[in-house]
Amino acid sequence: MFAVPVWDNGQGLGNRMPNLITQPSQSPTIFLGTKLPVEYIVLLRNLFAILGSLVILNLVVLSWSDWRLARRLFFLDVSILGPHFLYTSINGWYHQADQFWGICLIISGFLHASWYKTRSDDTKSKISLVVLTAFVLGLSNLLVGHVLYFQIIFFATIYFLIVHLARVRLVLGWVGISLLTLIVGVLVVPQIVELANQQWYPATVSHSSQTSLLDFFQPRDSWVYRFQPILAFVAISFQPILRIIGDAGSRTEFFNFLLMPLILVQYLRHRSSNSPMTRMVRHSLGTLFCLLFAAAFVGPIQRANVDVISKALDFHAWQLSQPILILITATAVIVLGNRDWANEFSRNAPLIVSRRIILPLALIVGLLYPAVMITKFTHLVNPKVINDKVSVQKFANIDYSLDLSRYARHVFIGNTNFENPLTGTAEAMELQRAGYPSIQSITYGRSSSTLRYAEQSFRSVFDPSIKDCLPEILDLLSVNTIIYETGENDVCGKNLENYYQSGDEIKVSKVRGATSIFSAKPKQFSSWSIASAAESNPTEPCPLFEKNCLDGLTVTKLEPGSGAPFKLCEDECAFTYKWAAPPNAKQVLVPENYDKTIQIRDLSTGAKLNTGNYQGLLAVEIPSGSTYGEFEAMIKPDAMMWARVSATYLHTFVLLATLLLITVRGFRARKTIRKSLQQVK
Repeated sequence: MFAVPVWDNGQGLGNRMPNLITQPSQSPTIFLGTKLPVEYIVLLRNLFAILGSLVILNLVVLSWSDWRLARRLFFLDVSILGPHFLYTSINGWYHQADQFWGICLIISGFLHASWYKTRSDDTKSKISLVVLTAFVLGLSNLLVGHVLYFQIIFFATIYFLIVHLARVRLVLGWVGISLLTLIVGVLVVPQIVELANQQWYPATVSHSSQTSLLDFFQPRDSWVYRFQPILAFVAISFQPILRIIGDAGSRTEFFNFLLMPLILVQYLRHRSSNSPMTRMVRHSLGTLFCLLFAAAFVGPIQRANVDVISKALDFHAWQLSQPILILITATAVIVLGNRDWANEFSRNAPLIVSRRIILPLALIVGLLYPAVMITKFTHLVNPKVINDKVSVQKFANIDYSLDLSRYARHVFIGNTNFENPLTGTAEAMELQRAGYPSIQSITYGRSSSTLRYAEQSFRSVFDPSIKDCLPEILDLLSVNTIIYETGENDVCGKNLENYYQSGDEIKVSKVRGATSIFSAKPKQFSSWSIASAAESNPTEPCPLFEKNCLDGLTVTKLEPGSGAPFKLCEDECAFTYKWAAPPNAKQVLVPENYDKTIQIRDLSTGAKLNTGNYQGLLAVEIPSGSTYGEFEAMIKPDAMMWARVSATYLHTFVLLATLLLITVRGFRARKTIRKSLQQVK
């Protein structure tokens, strides 16, 4: 809809977009999708987030003092890049890299001097464009990624929000408050509505959140270190060094806790004063307490299975290390810029120790973190850019070798992941993105359970194994090509041989260059029909690969050689489906997940047909007197789809308006500086 994707038919049996968990809303960069490969867009978005975050963070530090500014900013910018390299270079979690910078921007906004140099009883607003920009860009990065980061940002900002509530209007102004309300509203409200209305099906695997090193209440056999209550603080302080020697554990919890003595000593010496710097440090320590408290106690609360509360806190507690690292590093860099406090280092024993021993060590460890992330782990990944247009050209060659057809479904069946080496693809979804749909799927939050029960309530991966080689189900799903491994007993080959009685019904050939892989292409397909009307349809989703869901349905053979009945459209429509049914049939079962937005019309007459939900699949009313034909499906957007598209456009508008505001402000500041210099001359 207006260049914003709303329906995905490339994987599984069709789902709405965006997904509800890892990317709850579309980023404004989605509009570049027709111009650049997806990976380029993600990298550009990430680069923009990095530059914007570091610029804002540097301006926040500058708002306090310009003393020894270059040294402090060098340490701050380099040390804060560590988590970014962890998410992008090592794991490829680009959406988490986006959200890391979103958290960085929001925390930076709360550390700006304008909050602390503005009295809550002032009547005149002193709007800070730096703070407003930090919040707008921060929320733009944060709210388009994984929803489990919402809990993290809650603990990272709740204390700041409480203590700054009286100054919000003075620092942001009504315009700023309206912009932020608009962003939160358009990005979060549709997400909440859809999550609340989502039907969660039984999960076969319970979700186990990862704990923090500071969770000392977990069973001792789950401890990463033998004396974890003591060694945890060593690990979070010297994590880069431990990583080098191979003793850092499986996760990356690095707070640079060595900077804490400097911050604490300075605060304790000046806690009686009410200076802006003292208030800032006090608020930082309050927020740090909230984050450390969450890191220590979220795990026990999760394990206690308290109604509502445990589910609300179901996230990976170790990821709280991200805002803690940002908060400690930024606060320390600001404190080091206070010349009056710095002059006290030579007159106080604790300060001498922290400056001459602990501080240099903290600086070294902080600078080591991104260096270790790059040099230690980049050899583990082989980053590739997937250009969809290039993929289409590349896969044209495998149409012949694997008997694949564009816009017709396929499936890879085996006990090992042989798809990527066989096809030369870099990612699991590369074939689907190039126009080769598959019933294989990876869905987050929109699991329909029509293929298999969801492994977890928020995540479902359907990657068929040999036991899923069920020819009748594959026929129902209109799978045009079946690539399978033979194995010792050749289970899949025997199942296909039993279902298709002769070579006239299926073509089986060995894949060139592969010793035990075959490609099967049915020559004749079937259509399933329902004798009853839509009012009596069972609507509870039935997992086709786990239960017998076809009882009571009538099977009708289609004309031999007519090809797969289900095909995606290249333009205009969503898909087409050829069908046949006996005279007494009332509905045809279409291998597509039911959704009220799917509109069906008869291609021969153009008449719109009624649809219904049959065990989670789409059932279409048969035109009166017809026993065969072809359907064409369109997506007719509902209110939620319109809300999603509108949210993307409003988000883009706010983002561009903010960037325009920054640009205008920058040019004006430049002119002011030039005039000042001319007057000096």
